[in-house]
Amino acid sequence: FDIKDVSEVLEVAIFDDEGDNEDIPCELLGKIQIPLLNIESGKERWYRLKDHNLRNSAKGEDPRILLQMKFAFNSIRASSCVFKPKSIKYEENDKNEFEISKFKLNAGRMMRVKHKCLTLQQTILNIFEWHNPFVSFCALVVIPAIIWHFDTWMIPAFLLVFLTNQILKPSANTSTEEEDEAEEVDTQDDGNLSMMETFNLMQQKALWMQEGMGEVAGAIESLENVLNFTVPCISWFIYIFIFLITIFLYFAPLRLLVLVWVVNRFRKGLLKNRTDTNEVINFLSRVPDNEELKNYQELDGPGLTRSKSLKKLRTRASQDNVII
Repeated sequence: FDIKDVSEVLEVAIFDDEGDNEDIPCELLGKIQIPLLNIESGKERWYRLKDHNLRNSAKGEDPRILLQMKFAFNSIRASSCVFKPKSIKYEENDKNEFEISKFKLNAGRMMRVKHKCLTLQQTILNIFEWHNPFVSFCALVVIPAIIWHFDTWMIPAFLLVFLTNQILKPSANTSTEEEDEAEEVDTQDDGNLSMMETFNLMQQKALWMQEGMGEVAGAIESLENVLNFTVPCISWFIYIFIFLITIFLYFAPLRLLVLVWVVNRFRKGLLKNRTDTNEVINFLSRVPDNEELKNYQELDGPGLTRSKSLKKLRTRASQDNVII
C-alpha cells in the first residue's frame, strides 16, 4: 500500500465465504484495527479477533489470525504531515442512527471526563485551602515567583516538564486500564439491572446531559446579551468597568494583578466561615438568556399591547392626522 499518513489505522476483517451463492451475505468472523506505528516490521504475530464493536472477543474458541507485515517510512516526511488535515475515509457510512448502547457509552465517557475535571479542580482548591500546609506554602512561594518572572518561553517549558513527567511514569497505560475496568464494571452492572432500572439510569444520564447543555447555552446567550445591550443597565455598567480596567492596565502591569489575585486567594484559604463565589458566574446570572427573554415578553391581547406595537399605532395615528 502507498501510505500517505503514518498515523493511519490498518483494519483487517475476516468473513465466512458462503461459496458461489451471492444472495447470502458473508458472515463477519472477526476484525482488528492496528495503528501503523504499532506494526513490528517483518515479524510474525498473532492477533486476537474482535467483534464488530471492537470491544469484545469474536465468537469461537480463542479466534486469532497470524499476520506478518512490513512497514517502512521516512521520519522527516512523516513529521511534516502532523499538522496537515487528516485524510477522509469515504468508505465509511455517514448515516448516523440513534443507538442506546452508543448513547450509554458516550454518556459514560462524558462522566469520566467530568470526574477528571472535578478531581483536578479539587486538587487546586486543596492547595489554596491549605489542606496540606507544606504543599500550600511551597505553592505560595513558587507561584508568585513564576508570575513575576514569567516569559513566553515558559509556556512550552511547562509542557516539556509535563511530558517529561509522563515519560518517567512507570506504567503509561494505567489510566487506560482503569477506564477499561470502569467500563467493564458499568457493563456488568447494566447487565444485572432490570428493564425499569436501566430506563431510570438512562433517564438520569440524559437529564445530566440536558442540564449541562442548558447551562452552557444559557451562559453563552447571557454573554451575547451583555454585548448587544439587551439589558442596557448591566451592559453600560460593564462598558464603564472595562473602560476603567483599560486605563488601569495601561499603567499597571498584568503580572502584578495576577500576583495580587494569587496572594489574595491564598489569604482567603486561611480564613474560616467564608463563602466562595465566582464573580463571572455571578455577573452572568444577572443577565437573562434568550429563553428568559421570551418569558419576559408581553402578550398581545385585549387591553394589552407591546411597547413596540403601541409606538407603531401612535406613528400611524399621527400619519393619519396629517393626511386628514
